[in-house]
Amino acid sequence: MRYLALAVSALVMTFPALAGADDFSKAQAVGSWTGCVDQPGFDPYPVRLKATELGFDVDYPGLCSGQHSLIGALSSANALEVISKNAKNCITVMPVSYKLKSRKLSLEFIDKDSLLATAILMPGDRIANCAWDEAIS
Repeated sequence: MRYLALAVSALVMTFPALAGADDFSKAQAVGSWTGCVDQPGFDPYPVRLKATELGFDVDYPGLCSGQHSLIGALSSANALEVISKNAKNCITVMPVSYKLKSRKLSLEFIDKDSLLATAILMPGDRIANCAWDEAIS
């Protein structure tokens, strides 16, 4: 396991920094983010990020949780999501693109170079209400 961590660290360090890497670091400096994931074929569902020393803890309440770590160039993504708790409920490894504009964090979840889902997050740690009927009224 230690060798795997070293290999991943070495791989990440060999890629040039991307503009998105800067967005990842700026989002990390804010601390906590919360919002809703919009994935075709599913009702919107909440996502919460909490900054850690190495990236973010990610929580999809009631579904699964894991980590986001900064990576170099992997398709158009600049982070990698690895689900470690309740992995049977979620895709276990997913490239993620971080884009920070003003005080909104946009995430794009990419599967085989195709956009699978998106999320808009705002600073904070309160779980977002993602119900369409309540969000519209």
